[in-house]
Amino acid sequence: MGRLVKAVACVTALFCLTGCRSALLSERAILRGIILDEGQEQTWSVTLCWDSLKEGEEVKWVEAEGESLEEALYNAQGDLEGKPFYGQMQQVLVTDRLTYGQLQEIGELFTSPQLALPQVKLAGIEMPWGEQEPQTLLETVDKTFGTYGIISNLYEIARRPGCLVLPFLGEQGLGCRAVYRTGSVIHWNKEEGQLALLMAGLANSVSLEWQDGESLCQISGQGKCLYGWDEGKVKIYLRLTNARLLGKSAPTSAQENGFSTWLRYTAKAILDQANQEEGDTFLLIPWVKNYNLHLGDKLVREGRLPPTEINSQVWFSP
Repeated sequence: MGRLVKAVACVTALFCLTGCRSALLSERAILRGIILDEGQEQTWSVTLCWDSLKEGEEVKWVEAEGESLEEALYNAQGDLEGKPFYGQMQQVLVTDRLTYGQLQEIGELFTSPQLALPQVKLAGIEMPWGEQEPQTLLETVDKTFGTYGIISNLYEIARRPGCLVLPFLGEQGLGCRAVYRTGSVIHWNKEEGQLALLMAGLANSVSLEWQDGESLCQISGQGKCLYGWDEGKVKIYLRLTNARLLGKSAPTSAQENGFSTWLRYTAKAILDQANQEEGDTFLLIPWVKNYNLHLGDKLVREGRLPPTEINSQVWFSP
């Protein structure tokens, strides 16, 4: 019972500290980002990053731990330069050491009416790559989100029943992870990661390396994944527009066909791997329900996903 009372006290104090009354903006620590990790001896480790008005908006940070997420946040806020201001916060970063249950706690807290931060960028960072200075991590995430048009935010934690899909950054660059309630984790690196983000609706640009015979080609373009329902199948259309073959002339017809085949094959491998888990990773059931509600409900009751067909369309720039 003592631990429950302590947790309630931390939540109350946390929300009091985030209030706007009786504090000028110059007396506040304007939070820019939060990095959440597993603590060494306790459950949670929190890093708060803020723009210090006293130092010409230099990014500063403080770390703290706690038995709960709320307690860790409360402990960290005690070392800020003034009262915390969450209104301009841009990022929540989580490490690959956190479990599905812990990620759900993050979503519940930061989308609660008291904090209400649903549009903040949400991304994962691999360890030990994530042990870089917090300012470097924040800048890298910002750059990656801009380059690939990533639109992952805190709502993603509650969007997919039984699983969570996140962009993940590490030493090898941008990837993607699917974390499941069962404890399973799928990690897609590089090209597969970009396509997984595209299929999950979390990115709209790609930069892919593709093996064309003995040559390694790099292709970039605007991407979109469209879903439909026809002939008893969910039809998935991977579309790339303004695609460019970097460093070379326009692709030949054989190269275009080869790349489209590789795109379909890779997307199918991603989908097949995800469909082995207990979760609707790419939200196939809602598309079934749009066209056949009875069948969609039946698939949910039986714990099955619908058959799929993957198509690709690539338009290269002249």
